[in-house]
Amino acid sequence: MPRVSVITVNRNHIDGLKRTIESLAKQTERDIEHIVIDGASADGSALWARANPAFELTTVISEADAGIYDAMNKGLALATAPIVTFLNSGDAYAREDVAKRAAETLEGDGRIWGFGLAMVVRTDGSSVRPIKYRPYSNWGHGVGTMFVSHQCVFMKTDWLRSLGGFDLSFGGAADVHCLLRTGRRHTPATWNTIDVVYESGGLSDRQACRQIWLKHRIRTTVWSLDPVGQAISAAWAGYQVATVYPRRLTKHMLGRQFRRWWGNRRSGGVVE
Repeated sequence: MPRVSVITVNRNHIDGLKRTIESLAKQTERDIEHIVIDGASADGSALWARANPAFELTTVISEADAGIYDAMNKGLALATAPIVTFLNSGDAYAREDVAKRAAETLEGDGRIWGFGLAMVVRTDGSSVRPIKYRPYSNWGHGVGTMFVSHQCVFMKTDWLRSLGGFDLSFGGAADVHCLLRTGRRHTPATWNTIDVVYESGGLSDRQACRQIWLKHRIRTTVWSLDPVGQAISAAWAGYQVATVYPRRLTKHMLGRQFRRWWGNRRSGGVVE
């Protein structure tokens, strides 16, 4: 039996898939099962993954799915290792001992789950920001004052299955729902090292305001909030949207103006 099951979800992102598999191939832990769930890509992703496995035990499934978390659930159903983690297309391990150390930690202290840190980068590879280390707090996790990057999470497979995997009714925040439920019951092991590098512009970035309201619904559900608690949670979500949306809109507009200015400068044009 493998020690860790790494599940990778991909759809028409062959360059990202290559980056992910190449990073897995460098892992010092070799007792890994790699499961690639490809969403019927048209760019040759599945063929490339089958021809370039990172591990001897590699499974590649290519078929239509109902979204990223449906695909993750498919991978979970196939996992045979006692520990599971999700490293999706475009994500890469920052060090060669990530899987080995995570497995040793969970095996050594009997924790249900654990995680390290992530570095967020732009598509050109330049750094945007590191996610800072903070001791785990279910409260902070729920209200958004601390962030758990799901790419960095290693979890006991049986526990995740006992939750029913990822609840698709929570859309793009299904991972938050899963982790908040777990954190309410089990304190994670945490380590202050950057384990994963992943690209900005994912679902959480593209749908920031929607994610905030989904997290409000998750808090209400997981914490069983009474009407007063729900009102406070909704007010907090409204404040977050009022803060985040203008900032993101301004950033988008400034970025567009800069790209226009830079394009004119490079082409010798005149900026109006």
